[in-house]
Amino acid sequence: VSVSGALRARRSCRSFSSRPLEHELVDDLVDRARRTPTAGNSQGVEFLVLDRPEAVATYWDTSLSDDARSSFAFPGLLRAPLLVVPFGLPDRYLDRYSEPDKVMTGLG
Repeated sequence: VSVSGALRARRSCRSFSSRPLEHELVDDLVDRARRTPTAGNSQGVEFLVLDRPEAVATYWDTSLSDDARSSFAFPGLLRAPLLVVPFGLPDRYLDRYSEPDKVMTGLG
């Protein structure tokens, strides 16, 4: 299955194999996500890829206590070999919407 085909047939998945992914595939997917349409083409999203086992473990240790982990609704997520964390960058949207062609929005 091609990446494009997989994206067209996508669905929610909350259970993962611990099998590592090829770096080229991850780079391609993140690049495609980065290029998706955004408001005013402001591209106000960045992605942090945690692709080392110790980085993934640190993420879960920081964000999910042992008690919460034992009753976590999606335990398959904990097996994911890597995590992609999206970050919204509001200033990019505010900067874009303060430009003359967007001033009527009142956002900038």
